Amino acid sequence: MNITWIKYFVILCETKSFRLASEKIGISSPALSKAIFELEEYFKATLINRKNKFDSLTPAGEFFFRISKELVNEIDSIENKFKEFVEGEPYGVISIASEGLAQNYVLPFIIPKILEKHPKIYLKIYSMISDFTEKNVLEGKINFGILSKEPVSSQINSIKLGNVKHSIIGKKQDKKHWSDFNYIVPRFFGIENDIFVDGWNDNKYKRNIIMEVEGLETTIKYCEQGIGVAFLPELCVREKIDRGILSIVSDPPFEYNDNLFLIWANNIRKNLAFLKIIEEIKENISFLSL
Repeated sequence: MNITWIKYFVILCETKSFRLASEKIGISSPALSKAIFELEEYFKATLINRKNKFDSLTPAGEFFFRISKELVNEIDSIENKFKEFVEGEPYGVISIASEGLAQNYVLPFIIPKILEKHPKIYLKIYSMISDFTEKNVLEGKINFGILSKEPVSSQINSIKLGNVKHSIIGKKQDKKHWSDFNYIVPRFFGIENDIFVDGWNDNKYKRNIIMEVEGLETTIKYCEQGIGVAFLPELCVREKIDRGILSIVSDPPFEYNDNLFLIWANNIRKNLAFLKIIEEIKENISFLSL
């Protein structure tokens, strides 16, 4: 049996198109068809219902796809590990998920250093809120997450990366009391019980909220227009404060910090690339002056 046939079969099942699969593999459609035909001949079974194009999988094809996908993943893992052993370099795909703060203001400082130092690591960067990030890490869909709160599950390993201080930010102006401003509040919409993401205690410190917007970036843009102020992580606006576009316009009535945690599942397989990501994030987080 030819393992190449099996890899081609898995890609064909995932794309459901001879044309798309052949383009992804880098061979001609006739060559792909020949490989699938030879695979079927080997097993003496029809795996794909087709006339001139991919139609559907036969019951035998569905069964073979399930077990073949696992086999191909195992083979890829073996190949990656062997390349690491022979070449002495971390190699393979690593996925990292985080929400706005880490996504836009932490990872962009770290990722270039990782890619420069380890060019054979292929990164996938996902944007999602902390609860979804932890869930996907637990399910093995994501290798790493960066959370703005401590993980809940006991099946998660975590490292505290640092604290990010929040301040009242607005268009550059003279300082006033915190209660004298109109506030723009970043939220995550579209999920049950919309989530405030700025950490302000509105039950204890009542403020005048004039606007709720999706995410940090949009909130910052409205602050630049002078529509209102926002309680934001200083890390997000450090460069704009240095340029005089925004400023810290008031002292908040309490101190609030985002605590950033790097997380991964207890039972995940840790290859060299995985270990190097932990090492690089821990080493380079200090450059952010959290």
